[in-house]
Amino acid sequence: MANLIGKNVLIVDEVDDTRTTLEYAVKELQKDVETATQRLGRTTEKTRFSIFVLHNKDKEKKGHLPADMLDENRYLAAVTVPDVWINYPWEATYVIPVVVASEYTNGNLGTLMSTMLWRRSRKSNRNRLMKVGQW
Repeated sequence: MANLIGKNVLIVDEVDDTRTTLEYAVKELQKDVETATQRLGRTTEKTRFSIFVLHNKDKEKKGHLPADMLDENRYLAAVTVPDVWINYPWEATYVIPVVVASEYTNGNLGTLMSTMLWRRSRKSNRNRLMKVGQW
């Protein structure tokens, strides 16, 4: 997590439903970055996390985000929608992940690149292969 120290980090998710996933992601990232910050003695550098979601469901949330994130408008939603089920086009009937990874190390900097390929089954019995993410 040393590569996040002192950076502005944007966490992106398709939907903010109960907010528990976002709460967990922020807490874990903050904890990991703080550990790296202390270990490397880079305590003067501040990492700021922000969140963008495509859909924010208009309902009471079980999870909580840091107050400063909300106060500083670092939580953004493209659209606030009623509490309804959303079918995203990338959701599949069944998914088979294929990971292709390589690691490049330069000093203390390690970068892991991975490409996920998903096999998607449609009701019309046509199978398609689509690339859904690259880190």
